[in-house]
Amino acid sequence: GCVVITSLLVLPSCDKRQIDVQEPKLLEFEYFEKFGELHNEFLTNVKNNLQLDNEIRSLEERINYIRDFQNEFLSSCELPGSDKDLISYDLEKYKGLMNVEVTKRLVIPNRDQIKEEDTVSVFTLIEIAQEENILDTFELRILTQMSELARMGFESSITDFQFVRALQKMKTDWISMGYLVDEDCGYVSGYALAISIASMEWWEENPDAGILETKGTSILIPAWAVADAVGAIWGATSGAIGSYVMNGEVKWGSVGFGAVSGAVAGSTGVVGKVAKWISKTIR
Repeated sequence: GCVVITSLLVLPSCDKRQIDVQEPKLLEFEYFEKFGELHNEFLTNVKNNLQLDNEIRSLEERINYIRDFQNEFLSSCELPGSDKDLISYDLEKYKGLMNVEVTKRLVIPNRDQIKEEDTVSVFTLIEIAQEENILDTFELRILTQMSELARMGFESSITDFQFVRALQKMKTDWISMGYLVDEDCGYVSGYALAISIASMEWWEENPDAGILETKGTSILIPAWAVADAVGAIWGATSGAIGSYVMNGEVKWGSVGFGAVSGAVAGSTGVVGKVAKWISKTIR
């Protein structure tokens, strides 16, 4: 069954840090790794149990079919009902990321290249979050760097080894920041990093699930690896902004489920059998 995660953390924005001087509690990276495990369990279920129905013709119907499949798995998870409701809501919200072409457009840094009907880029979203004091300057740098690496991944200009090494370096830097539980910083980047690292581990263990491209002796970073990262960044950042706008504070547990759902949508869309099934409706 699914990994059990407890939520919800509610904290003020980054410019209103509240620190318990007597017993400051360190924000451990292990907290975020539970969300990475949950993401990987969704992927394993897709690989092992998803049966595709070629009678379903349209792109929208096929995406909804997979969303329903994910929700069926969610119902079997050992999570509180309120957490399941949050994840189900976000699986619907981010389902468009199952179309890898949509995910790719989120890491186009040049706004002039974005089509009118597209949403803003990940880079713009990260800037908005920093302006709202949801991110500190370290997180702004880390999330922008992750998004840049994702763009390079989609352009096949980086190897999987380079991506993993970069993520591990960011994790080390994140830990060295010494974020505290009752601060309101470190969460968005923690979720995005942990889910991206967990995703890379899953794909390394399940290479038959995706499509690999090679260049000489190096494996170019496959689309699935960066699709997960983009989905996690998008889900966590947009969720945090939405929570702050609606409540004047951020419900950090719910942001974690948004990161999971965004990454699940992005990665499901590039699982080999799903990617082919989805792309047939686009051509």
